[in-house]
Amino acid sequence: MMTGEFFRFLIAGGAGFLATLALTFILTEYAGWWYFASFVAAQGIGWALIFTINTFFTFREGYRGDLLARFGAFILAYLGAFVLNACVVLVLTEGFDTHYLISMVVGTAVVIGLNFVVSKHIVFTRERTSPLIARATSIVRTHTGALVLALIASAITIAPHIMLWSSPG
Repeated sequence: MMTGEFFRFLIAGGAGFLATLALTFILTEYAGWWYFASFVAAQGIGWALIFTINTFFTFREGYRGDLLARFGAFILAYLGAFVLNACVVLVLTEGFDTHYLISMVVGTAVVIGLNFVVSKHIVFTRERTSPLIARATSIVRTHTGALVLALIASAITIAPHIMLWSSPG
């Protein structure tokens, strides 16, 4: 049922959002990070929680299909919405002097509908495999080594920038 499914989606998203909000607050207020760096870093925790709850509760997919490929498709799909969300957060916080936590609430509200449609019809489709998941599976299986190296290289490259963002002043 669409209504029950959407309600479960809001529960999953709410849990992920609260985790993201809390971690953003902790990293910003207690670790001294720039709010936007905290927000970006916290997304990973929030997305992992959202994916897990959506997999086993919202869309009740369980382990059907390739879970790693489905997670890859989830991350790719959510990156698009994240760009919009991040723009809202930056514009409200930097342009309109809105508190960063309020900006996060507004940004998340803007992308809820988009995230539901993408989650339901692409990531957690009832079909055996959506085209996005099929492509993600193919990429993961074919290029696992290269993907791991790319992730390591990205982490090494971005680490100094995160340290600069988090330094006071």
